[in-house]
Amino acid sequence: MNAKPHLLLKILYGAAAVTALFTGFGNMPLWGRYYVADLPGLAWSGDFFINVNVHILAAKIDWRSQLFACQFRVCLQLGPGF
Repeated sequence: MNAKPHLLLKILYGAAAVTALFTGFGNMPLWGRYYVADLPGLAWSGDFFINVNVHILAAKIDWRSQLFACQFRVCLQLGPGF
């Protein structure tokens, strides 16, 4: 059996990882200092509390997608009789 996790899982993991990186740098108030928060649509990145909450949400999505991929792989190795 050669099944792989769904493409949506990979896209979700990648988007969450990029979001976590962006908000991780934003937690060290770089975006307010270098005027990234002044760009249209990125005003939320200058607010520390919103930035932290988005960072935590992205980390949860990353962690849970990794956990799902590991469980998927283990279930494939154990087979259908498990």
